[in-house]
Amino acid sequence: MRSESKYLALLGLALYLAPFCYGATVSGTVKGPNGAPVEGAFVQAQNTKTKVSFFVLSDHEGHYRVEKLPAGEYRVQVKVSGLRVDPKSGVALTADQSVALDFALETGMVRWNELSIYQAKKLWPEEKAKQQIFTKCFICHGFQTRMASVKRDADGWLDRVQFMRDAMHFSLGYRVTDQDATEIATYLHKLYGEDSVFPKSPTELPGYKETVRPFSSEATSIAYVEYDMPGPSRMPFSAAPAKDGSVWIPNFGIGNKITRLNPKTGEMQDFPVPNEGTAAVHSAIAAPDGSVWLTEQASDKLGRWDPITQKITEYQDKYAAGMEGREDGGSRHTVRIDSKGMVWSSGYPLTRFDPETGKFNDFPEAAHTYSLDFDKDENVWFTNPGTLRQPSTRTNAELWSTPTAQCGSANSKRGRSAISIRRRKLSMNMNCPADWMRFPTRWASGSTTASGIPRTIWM
Repeated sequence: MRSESKYLALLGLALYLAPFCYGATVSGTVKGPNGAPVEGAFVQAQNTKTKVSFFVLSDHEGHYRVEKLPAGEYRVQVKVSGLRVDPKSGVALTADQSVALDFALETGMVRWNELSIYQAKKLWPEEKAKQQIFTKCFICHGFQTRMASVKRDADGWLDRVQFMRDAMHFSLGYRVTDQDATEIATYLHKLYGEDSVFPKSPTELPGYKETVRPFSSEATSIAYVEYDMPGPSRMPFSAAPAKDGSVWIPNFGIGNKITRLNPKTGEMQDFPVPNEGTAAVHSAIAAPDGSVWLTEQASDKLGRWDPITQKITEYQDKYAAGMEGREDGGSRHTVRIDSKGMVWSSGYPLTRFDPETGKFNDFPEAAHTYSLDFDKDENVWFTNPGTLRQPSTRTNAELWSTPTAQCGSANSKRGRSAISIRRRKLSMNMNCPADWMRFPTRWASGSTTASGIPRTIWM
């Protein structure tokens, strides 16, 4: 909840890293304190100039291999919960060079900021405030950097909770009461304050071992690339590739901008929205004409970035009477452009915008929608929490329940996708196996080809 938090990370599922066709390789083995191979260790090779990081996991024999690295100087480190080892800095690579680096890990301490949200849900004590945090805070961010990595007194936690209520007023301003805020701050102070009720390591709690989930050897074949965002107060909410090879990123929350990424160099360029106050840019996607359309969840606006002027023009949708400034009174979530140039956006409610007339056509029967996409016949598929709908462009709709009530995204038109937020990075994954994160590939945002050949997917 820190306003000056520089970056956030979006962990996306991607199945092949097409843009990176370099030749340098770093490989080796990862072994534990007893000399046995360590499976599932994250190995990170970060280019010290571009700050682009390449990640792979070690296999059941402890082997790892980071391929397709551009020439440059790297810092290579291994991350395993409960184990520690010093990074190797100043690793200079030339084109097509291969370097062998082995790591011998030592016993360390499992820290609270290394746990998953699933583990926190199991280990945090049951109170009303816990439910509030999981349903109102963790829909956008986790606890690892914003809670478990800092120490604050009672007033400090209350200040941060109030900051979030103000910054995300369109959603939290009316959903989190003053009493709720006090209870949340008190609960966070109890967990991560100066006199925390927790032991130093979660391993000291009796239920910890049951929270450690097993994974298959196939899951270790994942590899991904991570990009540092260029400035403060960033929450990259998604990433959409354009036909020129660039990737467009909406900056959610108070970021109030969209960002264009060159995935080959890691260079990013920001373009601010005119909106004053929190815009909460939720989605950004390039149109065939080179423009970029975006949604502002907080202000209930669409925006269009002009490729010639490189400025953004905003278009205001109307709020429900008496509900101005509230998310449920009007908000824009995911944006898509159909072949006729119509701009569709999910939110409260589903809308279709005509750029020529500047008019919105709202569909009140789709009152609360989250994600949307088109099929080959340009039927519009969209989700609301727990359901998947298929309306035609004439608004007829069919309805299905999704596999879990918490599934919100339907970029695959299947009902759920795998997204997690981490601090400071935007990521693109490659070589993602079907069972990674326990989500089958067929449910991931995007898909593999019929033959199973992987392709790039940005999120």
